[in-house]
Amino acid sequence: MIPSRLTRHYKINNHLVDRSYELSVYLDASSRIRENLDCFLAYAMVEENSLSMLLHPFHH
Repeated sequence: MIPSRLTRHYKINNHLVDRSYELSVYLDASSRIRENLDCFLAYAMVEENSLSMLLHPFHH
């Protein structure tokens, strides 16, 4: 499988690949974790939703 398609496969089918985990975080190559990941997740996640994402800082 082509590498870009392989990464897309894991992104789209995460529920099939990571069944043993309670939470999965996807970061692309331009992301960098510089602070406490738990604090970030507390800000980003809303308990009643099964999917959370942040707004882009420049584009709406």
